[in-house]
Amino acid sequence: MSRITIWLLAGLLVATGLLGWQAWERWDAVAYLTDDYSAITGWDALRAAWPVWAVVGGIMAIVGTTLGAIAGENTRTHASEARAVNAERERDEARQTAENALTDAQAAVSAERAELVYQQQQAREEIAAARGALVAAKRESDRLHERVAQQAADLADYQLRLGRSISATHRRKRRIERLEADLAALRGEILR
Repeated sequence: MSRITIWLLAGLLVATGLLGWQAWERWDAVAYLTDDYSAITGWDALRAAWPVWAVVGGIMAIVGTTLGAIAGENTRTHASEARAVNAERERDEARQTAENALTDAQAAVSAERAELVYQQQQAREEIAAARGALVAAKRESDRLHERVAQQAADLADYQLRLGRSISATHRRKRRIERLEADLAALRGEILR
């Protein structure tokens, strides 16, 4: 309820209490003037004044109903304001949760993107290293082929020299054998 309603109800309660206290103090002086201008006192006066009590009761019912309607409307207003505040708070919490989730997702995507960039860089470096190794291996292979060809040529040259040396050695051997045979023949002639 609003503060105005609370103060109004409190004022009505205090006024009702004061009126009740005043009525109790003057109970023996209560009188009701009838149509023929005679006065009735006590309980008879209360019974005879039923139209007054009906009007007062009706006014009290109207005031009570009005105050109840105001209090109910205030209660509904406060409840709907509270629901609106709760809905706004929940909306803000949902928005904050969504923003946090979006931030987390963006961070995860950034991290994945950075990891992919790193992996791509690593792959490029490995490819470059493999290409360098391939070029170096091709150069080494070409160099070894040249060396093998050179060594094959050297081997052929050495084999040719060996063949010539062997031929020369055989010729010398034959010459030495001839010379030894001539020497033996000369010794045989000399010793005879």
